[in-house]
Amino acid sequence: MARRLLPIGLLLLASACQLSAGGDPSSDGGASSPVIPTATTKGLPQGPPVASAIGPAGGSLLAGDGEVQLSVPAGSAAAGTVFTITPISSRAAGALGTSFRIEASQPLTGPVQVSFLGLGYYGAGLSTSSLGVRFQDARGFWLPPDSTTHDTATDTVTATTSHLSDWALVLDAPPGLEGTFTLVQDIGIPFTATGTAALYTLPIASEPTFFLTGTVTLPPTLTYGNSTCVPDAQTKNLDLSVAEVHGAGFRLGINGLWTLTCTDAATGAVTQQVLPTTFDTLGINFVRCSGQYVGTQVNGSSFIQGSYTTDCGATGTVSATWDFRGCSPGGICQPTNLCETGVVACTGGVGACTTTGFQPAGTSCGTGRTCDVAGTCI
Repeated sequence: MARRLLPIGLLLLASACQLSAGGDPSSDGGASSPVIPTATTKGLPQGPPVASAIGPAGGSLLAGDGEVQLSVPAGSAAAGTVFTITPISSRAAGALGTSFRIEASQPLTGPVQVSFLGLGYYGAGLSTSSLGVRFQDARGFWLPPDSTTHDTATDTVTATTSHLSDWALVLDAPPGLEGTFTLVQDIGIPFTATGTAALYTLPIASEPTFFLTGTVTLPPTLTYGNSTCVPDAQTKNLDLSVAEVHGAGFRLGINGLWTLTCTDAATGAVTQQVLPTTFDTLGINFVRCSGQYVGTQVNGSSFIQGSYTTDCGATGTVSATWDFRGCSPGGICQPTNLCETGVVACTGGVGACTTTGFQPAGTSCGTGRTCDVAGTCI
């Protein structure tokens, strides 16, 4: 597999940072308890699938320029089985790079291995063992597989599984805060984008610092002069970056990149345009423009909220507004009892999964076990 470098983003702090296996709830920048896992929508295709027929003799399939590999041992696939891997957008908390939808034309007859390539570069305190793998179940929850191994020599993380679905490589720790942002950019091709992000606390004593991951989504079409432009994919995964609370401000960047196919309404001419996000709060992208925080900034242990605008005069402006919290109420969550349903409730920014009812009788709650009408796993 080819190696993939870790994008550090705005701040070159990773060499001084350490991400603990379970986060650091006691640090200034983290919430006082982990974010409650919630269900997400299914990812959207980010490119063409790759496919291969693998039968009883076994075989393998590589996708994403070597980012992911499916290994099918002998006896794990029936004759004539076609395996497909499609790159997708992902809302798995802490997702790194591209996620993938892995499918088979027939049921598996034995376990297979899904291997992700690691980051290729690790700051002090980080390693291949800092990473994990998640799959999305039918309800939308991202769950760890039953078995995961880390190989530091090849920088890979491998899950062994007996079922296929959507898979993601993640930072293997609960995020300190999660939330949404809006980006408005009218320099070059104008657009408004929305996104979701997860912030992972890095225990730096001087200032609250985070790894930031997430997604950013464009409208289905954009107008550029006389042309109507369609992005190669509406939703893109953000590059892993570093963000920090510095004084009264929150320093961050939004790193997305699209290829647009633009059709001129008058001539019918078709061109391609590259559209990058250019927002950051340090003026790296627009060194001759003025930038400032707008309105009230909130940088607490359970909330980070604010807005920042870069003004380049006649050239245009770039601005973003963000709302990251240790808890977002109302999301579907899974109580400890797998036979119960729940929603997230928040008190002071701290979340808890509140039971709302029972799963339907017969719902699986473990190997060979199902829920009864009273919500008991039997």
